[in-house]
Amino acid sequence: MTYLWSEHATDIVSLYRPWREGDGYSEESIRAAEESLDLRLPVVLRSFYRSWGVRDDLTRSNEYLLPPDELLIRTHALVICVENQAVMYWAIPFEHLNEDDPPVYFADSSAERSLLEGRLELAWELSQERVSDFLDALTFHHAFCRGSAHGGISHERPDERRIALIKQHWQCVEVRSVPFGTSPDAGERRWPLYIRDGQVIDWFQQFFVATRQAEDLDAISQELEITWDKRW
Repeated sequence: MTYLWSEHATDIVSLYRPWREGDGYSEESIRAAEESLDLRLPVVLRSFYRSWGVRDDLTRSNEYLLPPDELLIRTHALVICVENQAVMYWAIPFEHLNEDDPPVYFADSSAERSLLEGRLELAWELSQERVSDFLDALTFHHAFCRGSAHGGISHERPDERRIALIKQHWQCVEVRSVPFGTSPDAGERRWPLYIRDGQVIDWFQQFFVATRQAEDLDAISQELEITWDKRW
């Protein structure tokens, strides 16, 4: 049985290949990781691992959601994800580990060398208020990073006419996160995306589109009068 971790999860997983048996980690492997770390994973994260954790398309297309046996402990927190150039960690502080859906914090991991020399602790700052919000942002982000079944990127300008068409024909959803890859300090923690039956569009700076069906890309290209610089 698949696990839907948030109100957006149904729309997110519709962008990827269908779930199959073996897409998650076994109960035994998760328990072994918990015993090694001497802790219990939060319910939402644990359940996500059980259904989707093995899926690199959802979890490791760009950033790296750590497998259970690679989870790290740093400065009173459980590190669950590492940025693609290893310059940032996302973690759950120890004091929140007993919550079902705890907040996720981030820190600049370039301080790691000083940390190992005993001179500095990582300075954690709030990234998302719930781990389910973090998973939403991560998996939407990975859909746009060639994780989805199909998709395209266009460098054409998101002008007023195109934006008006998107707002008219797609439904706006707000992920409780800044656009993934943007500093969490960069304004209000909301990422507006536009969805429609196995499709999602982001026009934050350029057009990113992820779809379930290849023919949807051609239809969107015609509807918005854009050409794809990259597609998959």
